[in-house]
Amino acid sequence: MIFRYNIEENISVKDYLIKVKIPSNVITSLKSTNGQILVNDQSVTMVYMMKPNDLLEVVLPFTVL
Repeated sequence: MIFRYNIEENISVKDYLIKVKIPSNVITSLKSTNGQILVNDQSVTMVYMMKPNDLLEVVLPFTVL
């Protein structure tokens, strides 16, 4: 499952995921499973600072759901 978000402010990936109410256990499991966090098609970490007009894609493996 892939979630896509258009970013409208300067914010870190982790803070944005919390803002859009992604459960903390899902955020944590992204690190330990084969989930991916992409910004503008580039793999990034949770501390990556996004800027307006970035495209955030969160790819969740089926084991997280």
